[in-house]
Amino acid sequence: MTIRIDVSRALATHEEIAALVRAVVAAQPEDELDWIEWKIAGDLSRRPTQGIIARHVLGLANRLPDRAALHAGGWGYLIMGAQPGSAPGITKVDPALL
Repeated sequence: MTIRIDVSRALATHEEIAALVRAVVAAQPEDELDWIEWKIAGDLSRRPTQGIIARHVLGLANRLPDRAALHAGGWGYLIMGAQPGSAPGITKVDPALL
């Protein structure tokens, strides 16, 4: 099974991102691909979790352009607080801490 959402172009609006999160919750763990990553986050104000976020952002940014362009217009998505079968959310954190 694959993530059931149209990724022929970038998903940018609030509604599109909410639909993406719903698609992640309905997905299977093996559906995680190089254009999307999901995590049930730890404490976003702590360095270990920030390191995980940074590693995934760098991974998304370092995809080969022609491969990246195959999904969502080349955009990459890091979904924090949701995974297949679960969406507990995250605790709010001051963006300055990230």
